[in-house]
Amino acid sequence: AQLNSEFVNDLLSENPFSEDSVSLFMLLVILAPLLEEIVFRGLLFSRVYTKWGMTTGIIVSSLAFGLLHPINPIGALIFGIIACVVYVHTRTLWTSISIHSFNNLIVWGLMLAERNSDMTQVSSEFLGEYLYQGSIAMLIGGLIISILLKKWWPIKGSYIPYQTNRMSTDV
Repeated sequence: AQLNSEFVNDLLSENPFSEDSVSLFMLLVILAPLLEEIVFRGLLFSRVYTKWGMTTGIIVSSLAFGLLHPINPIGALIFGIIACVVYVHTRTLWTSISIHSFNNLIVWGLMLAERNSDMTQVSSEFLGEYLYQGSIAMLIGGLIISILLKKWWPIKGSYIPYQTNRMSTDV
């Protein structure tokens, strides 16, 4: 900034991800999941778990994750809970990073489809069918998620992956 302040001002004043779908893909599908999972599952969850336990760690880190996503905080909160449980169950952060990337890939695809769509008026029949299919998908998805969370929820006294991996290398 001290060498070329005009260049830095130009760089900061424009949004490099606004129109370029490749840049948006890199940000949404690769960088955001990687950084967010490291911060919220790898660091925040691990720290809160160490201080207050598993359930509090899951809830606090997922709540912080949800608050970071103001467009859909409740969905992000639920996603954060699922990502924590998957992280503890699989004992690797790569699984939650992959799930997060896949979720964001779907969002990126929908954003591209919406951008390329020429639909200006949507009929009430189309919206009704869309609502019906979305409700069925949410019902089935909610049932599957509930079963997996019940089955995979960490039992009292279980360790987070970091501690388990550390204990196995201390032997």
